[in-house]
Amino acid sequence: MHVKIKAEQVKKTLIIVLGVLVVALIILFIERDALLNYYVKKKVASLEQEDSLSIKYSGLHMVGLSQVQVKDVSVVPVDRDTLMRMKRAAIDLNVWKLLRLTPSVKNIDMDGLAVTFVKKGSRSNYDFLFKKKQKEEDHRRDYAARVRKLLDLAFNVMPSNGSMTNMLFSMKRDSSYLSLSVPDMKVNNNNYSVDLMVKADNRDYTLRADGALDPGDDEIKASIYSKDGGKVELPYVHRFSGAKVAFDRVSFSLKEETFSGDVSLFGSAAVSGLEVYHPGISPNLINLDNGSINYTVNVGDDYFELDRSSEVRFNHLTFNPYIKAEKKDKKWHLTMSIDKPMFPAIELFSSIPRGLFSNIDGLKVTGDLSYHFLFDMDFDNLDALKFESSLTPYHFHVISMGATNLAKMNGPFMYTAYDNGRPVRTFMIGPSNPNYRSLDSISPYLRTACMESEDGMFFRHQGFRMDALRNALVYDLKKKKFARGGSTISMQLVKNVFLNKNKNLLRKLEEAMITWLIENDHITSKSRMYEVYLNICEWAPMVYGANEAAQFYFSKDASQLTPEEAIFLASIIPKPKHYRSEFTSDGQLRGYLLGYFRLIAKYLRINGLITPEQEANIRPVVHLGPRAAKGFSPVKQDSILLDSLNINNGNLMPDEDGDLLEDPTMQQDKAN
Repeated sequence: MHVKIKAEQVKKTLIIVLGVLVVALIILFIERDALLNYYVKKKVASLEQEDSLSIKYSGLHMVGLSQVQVKDVSVVPVDRDTLMRMKRAAIDLNVWKLLRLTPSVKNIDMDGLAVTFVKKGSRSNYDFLFKKKQKEEDHRRDYAARVRKLLDLAFNVMPSNGSMTNMLFSMKRDSSYLSLSVPDMKVNNNNYSVDLMVKADNRDYTLRADGALDPGDDEIKASIYSKDGGKVELPYVHRFSGAKVAFDRVSFSLKEETFSGDVSLFGSAAVSGLEVYHPGISPNLINLDNGSINYTVNVGDDYFELDRSSEVRFNHLTFNPYIKAEKKDKKWHLTMSIDKPMFPAIELFSSIPRGLFSNIDGLKVTGDLSYHFLFDMDFDNLDALKFESSLTPYHFHVISMGATNLAKMNGPFMYTAYDNGRPVRTFMIGPSNPNYRSLDSISPYLRTACMESEDGMFFRHQGFRMDALRNALVYDLKKKKFARGGSTISMQLVKNVFLNKNKNLLRKLEEAMITWLIENDHITSKSRMYEVYLNICEWAPMVYGANEAAQFYFSKDASQLTPEEAIFLASIIPKPKHYRSEFTSDGQLRGYLLGYFRLIAKYLRINGLITPEQEANIRPVVHLGPRAAKGFSPVKQDSILLDSLNINNGNLMPDEDGDLLEDPTMQQDKAN
């Protein structure tokens, strides 16, 4: 009996609760317009005050349980041009998500949306969008949560079905104008195909965009191409020094999944028929036939990571890069690596975009290669930076030269010297030039001094010194400027002989590629490379080659130089146009050069060219000939106070900024 009474009480309670819910729903339904307008007015007032906007609309009401209708919407920043107008919109929302206060669009019918970005001088009608909001301090990064929030917003506003007509997006910047109009866009069961009418740079063209928007699977797919089958050229780009970016087709896909709080983004991106031009990148139009990536990007609380399973295709070449950026405290830790096991060398050289490295266009090779790359940089500890890069050949050989004969240094050739990209002098590198000197006709003091000063490992490396490149990179990062380059003699030679006139972003990569080819396929011998180097090296304005330098500074042949003269010539290779800065006004070498002279003298002694007694007596003292001494006041050399030159016992040398640095070789001597 007691159980029966209790069951009846539960039943009555449920009936009452259901009744209350029904009444509440009826009231919400009856008052839905009032509640909607109250909520929107409150939100609009907040936005108007926070961002100095005027937001107008009319006819805001609900139809049924889930459709919101609105008319005559406008957004106008105070004292600025109108940012947005819309004639009307009817939006069907997902009822269940609406009840959970997470609105999601099921269907949309919209007409007359116009968005115009206007910038006049430094004022724009959209700068409020980038204004930093004043928020409470939150030291948590949680990049995964931010990505989830952004994607949830994007997926929730994507309709499964809809019709959008007469849309216009435009940008006005001073005298420039760009517009994108969409006469009619329809979305049917998450799929769309739409024509985009573009007006830019005094020409009109039509793009076609198609793809899928699937909020249910959290997936986006899109492709853009020209409707008439021609190239799609990005507008506005030409304003940057005549640049150009064009393509046949671009496609993209993205799918989101969440694992234990982290976000993983899977998808692909591809481009075909890509053309890129900018004089700061390359003097030629760069053509990439096909490029694509199948990617997996992981996002955590404090990191972004391109997973090793990601694959990049570059024409015929594929590889799997790994990238991770992790923020520790306020500093980033960046890691990048590529490891590609043995593959046919032709895959690399046939995949280099046409115009990227003009000197090796058309190069034919045989054999195999493998590649290893590692870059690990902690901005909180730059001294721990790791930098490794090695392209290893297996039975590799160049069977046909490309656009440039990389073997031209093997015999006499015409060399053109450039200054700031302009040719200033052309002369023969060969016996027909009276100032040309074979390697054994140049003073051994000068050969050794230049070698040890510029690249002591020249005859033992294969074109590169990764330790020097790594140290230069650390130094540059600390100085926050390009102060050191880490180039070897091989790289300097390639730059001067093949690339001198092309000063651009990609020249360094082409320099590295040509250096690798010459060194690894033994196209030119080391001794011949060094001989050419000493015959084209600039030693003063319009003074090229060792013999011209010896005549200019000392009125003698390059074979007759003294140890001090050779050391001096080696010291000015990095700054030949400013050799006078090494001297005082009366023609004496400056005291800070003592450390450098002693360092190179040590190498001359190690190589058996001078005795220990001669090494001990080396001082930065030279007697300039009349051509180089012109403009200096005459002075007796014996008036130099040599004792004043003994700075820190001579164990110092200047860096690029003129700072005195203790020589690492001498540090090693002390340790031993």
